[in-house]
Amino acid sequence: MTYRWLGATAAALLALACSAARTTSTLAYAGDAEATIPALEAEIAAEGFKPICKEEAFCRFDLDETLRVHFKATSKGLVLIVDVLDGKELPPDELEERRAAGEKRAREIWKRAEKRALRDEENARVAAREKAARDAAEEEAEEKSGNKPNPTALLDMLDSVQARTSQGGSTEAPGATAEASFSARCCINGAYYSCPDTASLNQCGGETASCLMGCQSSGSSSSCEDKCLKDHAPDPKSCTRDRAKDSECAR
Repeated sequence: MTYRWLGATAAALLALACSAARTTSTLAYAGDAEATIPALEAEIAAEGFKPICKEEAFCRFDLDETLRVHFKATSKGLVLIVDVLDGKELPPDELEERRAAGEKRAREIWKRAEKRALRDEENARVAAREKAARDAAEEEAEEKSGNKPNPTALLDMLDSVQARTSQGGSTEAPGATAEASFSARCCINGAYYSCPDTASLNQCGGETASCLMGCQSSGSSSSCEDKCLKDHAPDPKSCTRDRAKDSECAR
């Protein structure tokens, strides 16, 4: 047979495929097979080999010039493939000896990678649960602070609200009466909200702050502030919460 129509590299690969002997087996794993690839890559490298890996798909490496190992993540689990590169040219006994040696070394690496992968998966689950708990606690705290805001802090925060008109001008809020097309921020107890229009800005806290300022300018008692918070409670439901900008709010 001649390979004149093939390039040198293609011919070499075809020759290798024709001479290699391959065995395949499935590795038991309690987690997600795709999640094992980073752990396998780390353990293969730790053994001094050079892994070639694709995220969530496979890792392969050469044990030596005659043995190549593949770990492949599939929908049915993790598959171990051992290629004896010149296997079809070997006597059966020698072929089996090399294959067994390659599989043994591959399974030793897998044993360590399995522990690492399970640990990494558990750490990821714990981190996700902790983040969910923190987010829930923050949401609860925001809801409580929105129901019972500190009058002085609310005034300080809303004093800095600016409604930016489409022409680039600015109108100080609360009680802003800016152009219809603008973006505005509303800060309630250190929580930043982006409001799409004047109505949502006033609902978020503009009406509350206007009422509180009226109490301060008239020298009214704290009962005036209590009435403002009851009759004009801040309501940011028409605005969008943006935690990344909380630092822009006064504390």
